[in-house]
Amino acid sequence: MYENHTLLYVMPGRLDEALSIFRKSIIPELTHKPGMLGLAVVPDTQASRVVVISLWSDESCAIKAGAAQCCQASAALLGALILANNPVLKYSLT
Repeated sequence: MYENHTLLYVMPGRLDEALSIFRKSIIPELTHKPGMLGLAVVPDTQASRVVVISLWSDESCAIKAGAAQCCQASAALLGALILANNPVLKYSLT
């Protein structure tokens, strides 16, 4: 199993808009991808950030889903609301 944690710092005052993009576009797209085992989007309203945790059957499935054209379009919408230098932590679980 492969786990991906992403910490996204959202522009002040834009957190609700970012969460809406997750709900309407990104979550539905990712949940239908091969190898997707689970997804959690956890907002921190006080810090204007979102923790995204995705679980995949293996690393190659996560990479393919991230490279898919449909996901890139939604990610571009979200990217306009995100501050730079967001860490991505990747884990391989056995």
